[in-house]
Parts: sequence; C-alpha cells; structure tokens
Amino acid sequence: MNESVISKTSEYFKKKGIVLPKISELCNPHTVDKNIINKLKTVDKDAMDPLNLFRVHWFNNRDHIGFSKVPEHVVLPNEFTGVEAKIIVNVGRLFPLIAAHKVLAAYG
Repeated sequence: MNESVISKTSEYFKKKGIVLPKISELCNPHTVDKNIINKLKTVDKDAMDPLNLFRVHWFNNRDHIGFSKVPEHVVLPNEFTGVEAKIIVNVGRLFPLIAAHKVLAAYG
C-alpha cells in the first residue's frame, strides 16, 4: 500500500465529510448510526453519493428508505428443484446504483 495515497485520500474524505461504512455495518446495517440512516432518506438510491455505500448490502427494503430484518429472497420448492434440501436464492435487485451486488465485493 502506498501510505502517501492513503494519507491524501483520508484528508480529502475529511474535507468533503465523506464517511465510509464499516464492514460490520454492512453485515448488520441496523447498527449504522441513526444520523446516517436519516441522511440516507434524502439520497436517491441511484445517486453517485458516498452515502449510498451504506446501502451496499443485502438488507435494503423495497422503498430503499430503511432496512429489512431478512434480505429479500426466494425459496425454491422441491417440486421445482427435484431435491429435498431448501434452496434459497437472494435477490440482488435492491442494491443501489447498479442493482447488483458487485459493488459489495469490490468494497470489501
């Protein structure tokens, strides 16, 4: 890692008031500071706004104002799959910006 780049980036973020979510907050978005959650209510989910990084997880609800307790998913019936085990498919369309979870992988 280039310490100079990290230092300059850190200073830039401080000047602009940019706060990045912790990985733990993306794992459990209900732990995000209430002030940030309130600010998110004013930001369009597809806006190029750093606050949208707080939405880069599986827990977005359909209106993108709050977070759901359980990520949106579909349980495939065994009549469809042919196996007894439950197959659960997470739905990625509720991710901000590009409606896909690729941003989360890049962030982590």
